[in-house]
Amino acid sequence: MSAVIGGQKMIGQGWSMLMESLSLGRGVSLPSLSLAGVELSLKTSIEYALIRKQFKQSLYRFQGVAEKIVPMASDALMMKAMSNFHLDLLDQGLNPSISSAILKYNHTELLRTNINRAMDIHGGKTVMLGEGNYLANIYETIPIAITVEGANILTRSMIIFGQGLMRCHPFLKDELTAIETQSYTSFNQYLGKHLAHIASVKAKSLVFALSGGRLSNAPKNTKSTAQMYYQQLSSISASFAFLVEMVLIKFGTKIKFQESMNGLFSDLLIKMYGISTLLKYVEKLDNNFDDLLKWTMQRHVFESQMLLKEICDQFKNPWFFRWLVLPWGINKTKPSIELQSKIVNQLINDKHLKNTLTDDVLIIKDSPLDELERAYELAIDAEKIYKRVRYVDDAEGVDALLDQEKITSEEHQLLSNLTQLRRKILAVDDYEN
Repeated sequence: MSAVIGGQKMIGQGWSMLMESLSLGRGVSLPSLSLAGVELSLKTSIEYALIRKQFKQSLYRFQGVAEKIVPMASDALMMKAMSNFHLDLLDQGLNPSISSAILKYNHTELLRTNINRAMDIHGGKTVMLGEGNYLANIYETIPIAITVEGANILTRSMIIFGQGLMRCHPFLKDELTAIETQSYTSFNQYLGKHLAHIASVKAKSLVFALSGGRLSNAPKNTKSTAQMYYQQLSSISASFAFLVEMVLIKFGTKIKFQESMNGLFSDLLIKMYGISTLLKYVEKLDNNFDDLLKWTMQRHVFESQMLLKEICDQFKNPWFFRWLVLPWGINKTKPSIELQSKIVNQLINDKHLKNTLTDDVLIIKDSPLDELERAYELAIDAEKIYKRVRYVDDAEGVDALLDQEKITSEEHQLLSNLTQLRRKILAVDDYEN
């Protein structure tokens, strides 16, 4: 028995011991790596999308590229909010196992998604391995991040919602304890409170859904737009709480074996966690983030409604549950293309916005990342010149502009430096033999 971890008294407690040991480090190491990877993907994509030209236009001007950059910025913002909140909990001496599971799953999955977005933008630049490929190393870590410290399939389908349900439900754990100890008086008391709770969340879900959350309370001393987002979150949260009670009634103790249903609830819980931490995080940010916050909130509220509908569709009479939690149907929309175009221009031209979102990326002098950043700085200034002269991408063309007296000697130097750096950045590594 001495070979058993924890000794004889811990036999049968392996799952609890595993969850307890994972809860601290799992919310720090891999989420931090993933956040840094997403910031790197965003930073390099923004800078590369300005420098790289196609049909004499910077890549970021193409909507297909903007469709990749803006979600990257949105994910980076929300990931920073979630990580900061979780680290604050750790600083307070807490050990939030559900929060750490959410961060591990969410951040590593978003790393996988966003590194692929970045590689789509870079094209062949990040396909060829070599010193100039600044995304290759982080791309190679994805399988490890997805697998270790609780594989993501397990985390989503069993841990986030399954473990969270037992830990966070106001009465479920007490009811089960009363049954185990055969304390029927206590059980009847908890059951009565539980039934009252079900009636309460049912009414709250319907009222909030009908009013779009306007009848819910929002924190005071917040902007009017933030109050609207808080109210939308309250509506989603009430619907979530009601549907939790319904699946408990439907599946009972077999709920832990309903991995697909657990996964849907996990996805929705992650959305609510992300929205709530983001609203708190942006309080200390300036107005530069208003449009990105709007895009992010519209996206996640819409996706939350889609998840609510998908959960309702798993019941025998889905129309009844949809009427209770989505009486107006899916009445939120995805962010507009116009807003997307506005944000991508802000990300390119507003250095403060870009730097705040990517401030965890270390730039080593004379590294490929340093060269990319210097080229980006030159390209920002060069854009002003290209508004009045034709675009050229070779040294001869730049010299011709000077000979024709269309640019000054200082502008000639700037364009020459940019042209030289751009060619170096766009080239892939090649080796003899």
